[in-house]
Amino acid sequence: MKTLLTIALLAFTGNAFCQQPVLSPFQRSQGTGVYEGYIQFQGDIDKDGKTDLIFMGPSWVFIHYTTSDYENTLSKRKEILLHEDPNFDKKIPGAYAGYKFGIEDMDEDGNFDLVFNGATITAYLRGLGNRQFATPANRTVIKKK
Repeated sequence: MKTLLTIALLAFTGNAFCQQPVLSPFQRSQGTGVYEGYIQFQGDIDKDGKTDLIFMGPSWVFIHYTTSDYENTLSKRKEILLHEDPNFDKKIPGAYAGYKFGIEDMDEDGNFDLVFNGATITAYLRGLGNRQFATPANRTVIKKK
């Protein structure tokens, strides 16, 4: 049985956002090797019953989907460049430097979203299903008071 970790994600309560522990189906750890500096999540992000690997950092998100019943059979990684956005200078990496990362269904549509929690905003890329996410330019931004 997999151990569920409690991770802090934002939850909307009334008119304010607060950090509260959320029981998440994703195991979280620090990435190593080529993913050093990234936060690694293990969980079934595409809801196909197989454990996927997700690495979130300030400039990129990398997702390796498990493609068979053997957990070491991973697809070519899906790459999402986070600073490909008119609000960020494309020449400066680290659009989400200093942010906390998480995976949660923020809009309660049944798909997991990629969440970036900063001091003044929380942004997330909506999970669209079928292994697709909203583009960084179409991210949802929630301003904090």
